[in-house]
Amino acid sequence: PPSTLVAECFGQENGYKTYESPSLTADLGIDVSSHQGWIDWQAVAASDIDYAIIRAGFRGYSDGGTNQDDYFTYNIENAIANGLDVGIYFFSQALNEEEAKAEANEVLEMVSGYNLKYPIYFDWEPVEDNTARTATISSSELTRCAQAFCRTIENAGYEAGVYFNLSIAVHLYQLFDLKDYDFWLAEYQDVPSYPFAIDMWQYT
Repeated sequence: PPSTLVAECFGQENGYKTYESPSLTADLGIDVSSHQGWIDWQAVAASDIDYAIIRAGFRGYSDGGTNQDDYFTYNIENAIANGLDVGIYFFSQALNEEEAKAEANEVLEMVSGYNLKYPIYFDWEPVEDNTARTATISSSELTRCAQAFCRTIENAGYEAGVYFNLSIAVHLYQLFDLKDYDFWLAEYQDVPSYPFAIDMWQYT
C-alpha cells in the first residue's frame, strides 16, 4: 500500500525527529549493538526514547559462522529493566532458506523468556568486500531467505519484520512478497521519500 505519511506532520523536539498527525503519533527508538559499547540504560530511559531494537547476533560475511552479539544479554536485560520496550534484529548473510531458518531459530533461543513488544527483524545487507560469500545472491534467493526467517519467527508466536534501505528496496528485495511483515526503512533524510507504507523509519 502507498505511504500515508504527511511531510508537514514531521517535526523536531529535544534534538529528535517527531511525527504527529490526527491519527498517528510516532514512538522514538534506538538501534543498538556491540558497536555502541556500554550503554547507560538508566540515562536512555530518562530521555525521550521509548524503545530499543537490539542486535541479537550476526552471521560473518566471509566465513559464514553465526555469532551472538557480545552485548546482547546486557542490552536486553537492562533495557527491559529500565522500562523500555524492545525488539530484535539479526544481521544476516544467509545464502539460502536453510541458513535463514537456522538464524531465526538461534534468535528464538536467545529471546526465550524475554517480553518483546516490537518485531524480530531480518537485517540482510550487501557487503562490499571481495571475500563476501553473499556477493552473487539473486533477488529471488534473498527474498526467499527473508520469507523463511520471518515465517520461522511468526510460527514461534512473535512478530517478524524486514530491514532495508532504498537501494536494497529497489535492487534486491521483491518487497511485494514480503508485504505481510513489518517494514523497517533506513533513509537518512529530513522526510522519508520511500513511496510505500513502512512501520519504522531510521532517520540517522
